[in-house]
Amino acid sequence: MPSKTPLEIAILARAPRPGRCKTRLFPALGARGAARLQAQLIERSLRLGLSQGLSPTLWVTPDIRHPVFLKARRQGIRLRLQAAGNLGRKQQQAIRKGLEQAERVLVLGTDCPALDPTTLHRLRQGRGLQWVPATDGGYVALALESWPAGLFTAVDWGSPQVLRQVRRNTRRRGMPWQQLRALPDLDRPADWKAARRAAWIDGLLRVRD
Repeated sequence: MPSKTPLEIAILARAPRPGRCKTRLFPALGARGAARLQAQLIERSLRLGLSQGLSPTLWVTPDIRHPVFLKARRQGIRLRLQAAGNLGRKQQQAIRKGLEQAERVLVLGTDCPALDPTTLHRLRQGRGLQWVPATDGGYVALALESWPAGLFTAVDWGSPQVLRQVRRNTRRRGMPWQQLRALPDLDRPADWKAARRAAWIDGLLRVRD
């Protein structure tokens, strides 16, 4: 049996289709502007994964045919279709698949332009269950070496209770965990303004459609 690689980076991304992504940013950017921002965030997340010297796997929804995804595949990025269901099922799929190939899996989304290579390196070098909380009550990245049954049981995905509920599940199973510094997501107009002030990514859109 071939030996496992040290790390798999799995990035979960929604296709940047106008009207189908970043809907809470419509008041600030409009549907097309929000889609362009989503495309930028996907590309930034891929560069972030590549900064670790690894080629990440991009788990996409609703299909792999969007030009942004096809461009990534031409650049050597592996594409996989996300499972149906809630975010917990999608993460579980990426984690289980990743652990078939690697000793440790790092899962992240595309909504946190404040996530940087240094934080990813800490997750890469860490041991056990680690996550980077989001300031809105969720988390922006998760790293682990084994899949604990029930980690995502009874979690209200999309609510401010996500991280609290996942921590509850870890405590019930006696699992040790480590929490890194919390970072902000980019989901709402106020987040957009903060991202522009902080200049977290190059080329952030400046005008509404």
